[in-house]
Amino acid sequence: MQTIAFVAGSGGTTLKNTASDLKVTGEATHHDILDTIHHGGSIVLAGHSNSERGFLWKFKDVLASMLNNPFVQIVISSRDVDPVLIY
Repeated sequence: MQTIAFVAGSGGTTLKNTASDLKVTGEATHHDILDTIHHGGSIVLAGHSNSERGFLWKFKDVLASMLNNPFVQIVISSRDVDPVLIY
C-alpha cells in the first residue's frame, strides 16, 4: 500500500477522484464503493457520526483561536451519541 486518503463524515464522493490505495471515510454511496473497488482500491466505512467526533476537539481549538474572544465559550457535548444503532 502506498497512499491512504481520509475524510470524516460523508466523504465517499469527496474521495472519488483521489488516487489512493485505501480510502477511509464515514460513509459512501454504493456506487462510490463500487467505483473504488473497480479502480483497484479498498475503502473503510468508519461511521458518519463517529468519524466526525474525533475532529471536534481539534476544531474547537482552531475556532477558538480564530475568534480570539474571551466572551465566547465553545462547548462540545458529552452526551452526543451516534444516532445509528446496530443490533
